[in-house]
Amino acid sequence: MRKCNIRLIRDNEAGVWVAINNRIPLALEAETLDDLVMRTIKIAPEILAENGHDCSRIQLSFLTECKSRMCV
Repeated sequence: MRKCNIRLIRDNEAGVWVAINNRIPLALEAETLDDLVMRTIKIAPEILAENGHDCSRIQLSFLTECKSRMCV
């Protein structure tokens, strides 16, 4: 089974979460983290199938990043 790490990044300026994976290729956004994970779980297998990959052998792993600017 192949593992695909999906990066979930908070874009504070746009007020959304973004899912990114270059291997799938995937770029999604949603207002909440839960919505983004659910969209990714639904859409990633479709994208993989369209690109000729066996979706039954893929494991999605989610890595969350939240960046903020600090004034010093």
